[in-house]
Amino acid sequence: MKLYISERFLTFKDKAAVTDENGAVRYYIHGDFAIAKKYYVDDVNGTQLASVVQKKISSTGTCVVSRNGNDIAEIVPKITLFKPKYEVKRLGWTIEGNFNQDKYSIKQNGTAIVNVNVRLLMKGNAYEIDITDGIDEVNALAVVLVIEGIFENTVLGTAVNSSVQSSFFS
Repeated sequence: MKLYISERFLTFKDKAAVTDENGAVRYYIHGDFAIAKKYYVDDVNGTQLASVVQKKISSTGTCVVSRNGNDIAEIVPKITLFKPKYEVKRLGWTIEGNFNQDKYSIKQNGTAIVNVNVRLLMKGNAYEIDITDGIDEVNALAVVLVIEGIFENTVLGTAVNSSVQSSFFS
């Protein structure tokens, strides 16, 4: 399953559609920046399916993904010499690739299960999230939100405020 999110999808008050290969809306994503960095994944009817929150007291920038009120994953940056790498605890996933060029993979047992790339589409650039069959789409989408929305803005040093945002949130 391929999902697409517009590269310029979110302001601090808007929500964005996540579409499939045929352009059909599959999910909506939106954020809440009042107190902490939070992102939400909703179904097409507006029911919240997942939330992503950056832990306030965390020297590493750990983020938590919750579903139905239960924490299902923690995404933690791993210290490496050359390229950033992330561990998705509880799901047994790792994330690696070229984050500066928005081309990376989520792996399970060394095998890519999700590939993320920026693609030029008719309506402009979009993130293409290619999810292997059998992998939970909402979990994958939530993890991508952590990488693009939180880690790219804080752990890698870019401030998030109403005027300075990464390309993903501008």
